[in-house]
This record gives sequence, C-alpha cells and structure tokens, in this order.
Amino acid sequence: MIRCLRLLAAGSVLFLAACASRPPLLPSQAPTLDAPIELEATPFHPQRDYQCGPAALATVLNVSGVPSQPDDLVDP
Repeated sequence: MIRCLRLLAAGSVLFLAACASRPPLLPSQAPTLDAPIELEATPFHPQRDYQCGPAALATVLNVSGVPSQPDDLVDP
C-alpha cells in the first residue's frame, strides 16, 4: 500500500512538473529590444470616473478609421 502511494506521489510530481515547464527559446525566437516603439498616430482620450471602457473603445475605433468620442459611447 505504501509503495503504491509513493509511486502515485512520484508520478503526480513528475506530471505536474511536465505541465509547468516550458521548452527553452531558440535564438531566433528570443525577444529583441532594439528600440522603443512610440504610437504617435494613436489618439488619447482622457477618461472620467468609470469610463475606462468607452475611452479604450474610442481609441480602438479611431485607430480603425471610425471617428468616435468616449462620450458618444456612454449611455445617457
């Protein structure tokens, strides 16, 4: 009985270790940090209280070519 429990515990540890590990990155897959990227054409919409969603949505819509303001996206 104890032997079965030990085998089960060892198997569980090996299984969990295999699930948690990640293979090493190849040199071609490693991230490079050559120069910072600045999004100059992205509009900035300051947000009021509880308007994070409309401000973010207006930013995405403007970048996509759809003119909008955060106030237009909030229910009256």
